[in-house]
Order: sequence, then C-alpha cells, then structure tokens
Amino acid sequence: MTEEMSMYRKRNLKLITQHEYMEYLAQKNGFTNNTEYQKHRVQIRGYKTNLEYQNILAQQKGFKNRAEREKSRLKKRGFKGNADYLDYLAQSKGLKTGAEYRDSMAQQKGFKNDAEYSTTSRHKAGTQRPLAEAKDSSGYLGVYIAERIIERIFGKGAQRMPYSNIGYDFMCPKGMKIDVKSSVLRLQRTNMKFWSFNIGKNTIPEYFLLLAFDNRTNLEPQQIWLIKGTDETSILHGNKLRILNKKSVLRINNTPEHLALFAKYEQHDKLDKAIVCCETFKEHENQDNGN
Repeated sequence: MTEEMSMYRKRNLKLITQHEYMEYLAQKNGFTNNTEYQKHRVQIRGYKTNLEYQNILAQQKGFKNRAEREKSRLKKRGFKGNADYLDYLAQSKGLKTGAEYRDSMAQQKGFKNDAEYSTTSRHKAGTQRPLAEAKDSSGYLGVYIAERIIERIFGKGAQRMPYSNIGYDFMCPKGMKIDVKSSVLRLQRTNMKFWSFNIGKNTIPEYFLLLAFDNRTNLEPQQIWLIKGTDETSILHGNKLRILNKKSVLRINNTPEHLALFAKYEQHDKLDKAIVCCETFKEHENQDNGN
C-alpha cells in the first residue's frame, strides 16, 4: 500500500495518525494490536523481527536503515525530526509534549506509561531480557535490586519514577529527589578494594543514595550512604574536598581511613533493612529455582 493510499484511507476513517490507522488494520485482521499484527506480517515473509524487515525495505529504497528513511519522510513533511513530529501529534490531541502523547498511547493499551510499554514490547520481541533474568547486566543491580531495597527502606511513601526518568530515581516521603547508585567491590591492580559510583555531574537530585554490595553473586549490602548533592566529599589525594554533584565518579576505598571520612553519611537503620530485603529476595529466588 502506498503512503498516499494509506493517508487517503486514514482520512476517510477519521483517524488522525498513522499509528491509529495501523491499530485499526490490526484489529480488522483479528489481532489485539499493531505489534502482534506486524510480527505476523514479518514472520510470513521469513524475517525474524519487524526491525529487520523495515531495514531491508529502507535499503531497497536507497537508505541506510529504517531510521534514516523515517527521518527523510518527516523532513519532507516539514518536521525537524521524530521529537518535533511527536510534539505535533501531542498538540493535535490537546497534550503539551511528545512524551505525554507517548504515555497516553501506552495507557490506551493498558500500560502505566510509554516506558512500561516499550520494555514489555522488547521483552516479547526477545530483543531485551527482563531485568530479573539479566543478572550479568548493570541494570540488574542498579535497577531491579535497588528498586526492591528502596521499597523496603522507604516504604510506600516513596514515589518511584519511571525507568527512563531523567536525573533521579524516586522522591522520598518528604518530597526530596533522590538518585540511587549501586556498586559492587572492585579490585585495583594494587589489590586495593573500592566502590565506584557514577555521579555523572548530576545536579538534579537533592540527595544521592549509594548502595555498596560485596559482589553480584552474594548481593550482600555492605554500606549505605545518603549524601546531599551539594555536600563536599573527600577524594583520595590529600583528602581534598569537592562538591559531590560536580563529580563524574565518586570512589570510596574499603579501608578504615577512607570509610571514616564518610561515616556521617552512613544509614545503619536502612542498611539493616536492605540486608533483610536481600536475604528475603534470595530465599524467594532459591524457592523458584527449586533449591
């Protein structure tokens, strides 16, 4: 079907966007949504994924890939890029931003937001493993485990942000933005053990919650620090002080001397809850595995 014919039929059906038209076609052909419909169309053509199929179609038209073809299409219609197009769609629906539009479309499909919809879609397509199964990924420790610890130590009063939220991970019951960073013990060439937290010069949150584990296998919480972003923290050489949210990385050595410099930030009550949380998590995991 040509793009012109697609636009003609879309207008006659009083559908505003191409996405709505494709959802209509999916339901007309007996599918729950466009994702399932496209997956079926791709498989009967002998391709593994819709992205593989779309890339081949783009290459047949002289483009490098699907993304380049879509960018060209949008440019012909007067849009700077996908973000500009999404903002246009949002305004046509009475929304302010493209992000709100994507969330509203996901909610129509029964998802909380676009992040949840996108993650679920990637899991179904097999392009991304659920975090619970991806134990070798940074997200397993930094997101999957960390989220469960936050729920335990802050309770239901903590407002957790979507996975793709910029700048911070949750808001505590007192309304403070907190970014969570996790690290396991690392070993330097000189046999010095340390934790390394990626701060990324992030000035958005009021506080950083640092979760220090022994290793990925045991997942035993060793320390929890809660540090204000504007606090001056010690670095290794000469114990100089630098503002935390101006740092790219915060390194804390597992030595009595260096740990003493961060003693005032230790959260002993939260550490106890985190240990209980991880023990409970491991018990459930062992039961699921039949151990």
